[in-house]
Amino acid sequence: MSVLTSLDIKCLNNIPMLLDVINASTDSLIDVLGECRNEIQEEVDNTLTDKKWKCDLKDEYIVDWAQISLSRTLRIQKGKKAVCEISCSYSSSEDNRIFFQLTEEDGFSLMTEDFKRSVEIDMRFIKVCNAEDDNDFISVELPVTQDLSENQIDDCMVEFIDKVLRPYLDLLLSTF
Repeated sequence: MSVLTSLDIKCLNNIPMLLDVINASTDSLIDVLGECRNEIQEEVDNTLTDKKWKCDLKDEYIVDWAQISLSRTLRIQKGKKAVCEISCSYSSSEDNRIFFQLTEEDGFSLMTEDFKRSVEIDMRFIKVCNAEDDNDFISVELPVTQDLSENQIDDCMVEFIDKVLRPYLDLLLSTF
C-alpha cells in the first residue's frame, strides 16, 4: 500500500486555498481579456462600417486539473458567412501564454503565406502562424512570467492590432 508523504498531506490541506487563488486569478484575467476584446471590437467596428459586416461575441472558459484555457472571442461575418475569429486568450498548456489570435475560416484565403511573412512584431512578443484544422491563423503571444503586467498585455494587444488586425481588415475592405 502507498503511503502519503508529509508533502502530500500539506498539498491536500492547501487545495481549497489553491483553488480559491486559481479562481480569483482566472476571474481577473478573463476581465482583462474582455477589456482587450472590447478594444479590438472597437477597431473592427471603426473599420468595417458597412452593414454587411456583423460581429458576434463568444466566451469560453475551461479549467480542469490538466490545464486552464480562457478565451474571449469576436467572430466577423459577412452576411451569414463567417470570415474570421479574433481571440484574446490564455492557455496554461501552451507554454503558459496570453495570446491574441486571428483565425481565418474555411473559404477565405486572405491570410496567405506572404501576408504571414510580412508581419514583423516587437521582440518582446512571439509570432506564431500555422494551419490549424484547415484554418490559417496568426497570433501574437506573450509568455507569462514573474513580471507580467497589464501594461505588457496591453502592449501585446496593441502590437496585434497594429501588425495583424489592421492589415487584415484592410485586405477585407479591398477584397469585398
